[in-house]
Amino acid sequence: MTDADEQSRLNLRLLQDGYFFDRETWVDGMAKYFVILTNPTAKNAHIVTNEMVAPSGADALAQRSRSIGFFRLTYGEHYSEHCPGDAVGSTRGRRRSAIVIGILLKRVTTMDLGLKEKVVLVTGGSKGIGFACARAFALEGAKVAIVSRDPANLARAYEQLKAEGLHVHRTRADLHEPHSAADIVEEVSTALGPIDVLVNSAGAARRYDPEALDADAFRATMEAKYFPYIYPQQEVLRRMAERAKAGEGGDPGTVVNIIGMGGKVASDIHIAGGAANAALMLATVGLAHYYARFGIRINAINPGATLTERVEEAAKLEAAQQGVETAEALARSEAKVPLGRYAKPEEIADVALFLASRRASYVTGAIVPMDGGSTPLI
Repeated sequence: MTDADEQSRLNLRLLQDGYFFDRETWVDGMAKYFVILTNPTAKNAHIVTNEMVAPSGADALAQRSRSIGFFRLTYGEHYSEHCPGDAVGSTRGRRRSAIVIGILLKRVTTMDLGLKEKVVLVTGGSKGIGFACARAFALEGAKVAIVSRDPANLARAYEQLKAEGLHVHRTRADLHEPHSAADIVEEVSTALGPIDVLVNSAGAARRYDPEALDADAFRATMEAKYFPYIYPQQEVLRRMAERAKAGEGGDPGTVVNIIGMGGKVASDIHIAGGAANAALMLATVGLAHYYARFGIRINAINPGATLTERVEEAAKLEAAQQGVETAEALARSEAKVPLGRYAKPEEIADVALFLASRRASYVTGAIVPMDGGSTPLI
């Protein structure tokens, strides 16, 4: 097969995946960035995949195009790999034997969600669904703050987002205490401005054997799951309502609570946690009813099993019990979902974006199930 044949084959595959080739210069800010496809027969050739990686220093471009690559070059040239610390386009990088045969950009249909420059506080934003939400809002141009009680997770999340050109405010806090939640809201408001969006994703309830449930277990579960949502929410709602009463104009704000399906469907080992989730759902719709008079919207998402660290850990335990590989145990569990797979955190984040946006301006008191059809409830 000739190079031209190989190029044509790759072009067809990539076009089918929603990509297109563009030989024009893409200018963003002070630098020119391109997504590249190199000659696949060349030594050490770099073949672009569907994975999105934001070019360092070109986060605005990444937000708009969902682009891939770390290179600055001109069509038809050899290129040098950009090394950390070098100027973009530097020739100090290691030379690689590859010829640019096209500029590859992802074709994306965008919807203006009106979230640019909005101040967003994400509790539990250091991992899992919370991290996916923080990243999604940052990609929309929002000013994002993430909260976690684990400094290691917080640092890891901050560096991961920074590597993508996304800069967030980070702060450590234990939201089990009301004064801590109030302090966090004050800190974020001082650093970034009044909070426009609160995404609650903090807290995880321990599972208990029903016969081991006692008063202490129920109390501990509410402290772990219920109050870490209620405390920051109440402080944020108070401030949003004050802005609305003062007639400051504009959208006074919105809240999105990420609440597990355990609040709708009882599980023998998740009764206390399910009770906390059910209480959060009632608080969501009740507060939504009251605060609607101020123009404040409050909604919730009910994710089912989602591909986070917790699900992966559970799959490992199931694999050990079943005597199979982790991937097989996960596949067996996913096969039980009507849609045939678990949710990705990014999919939950996409719905959170919508609910927080002006595109959902008449949606409040809604609880959106996202369990792949596993729970057919009205």
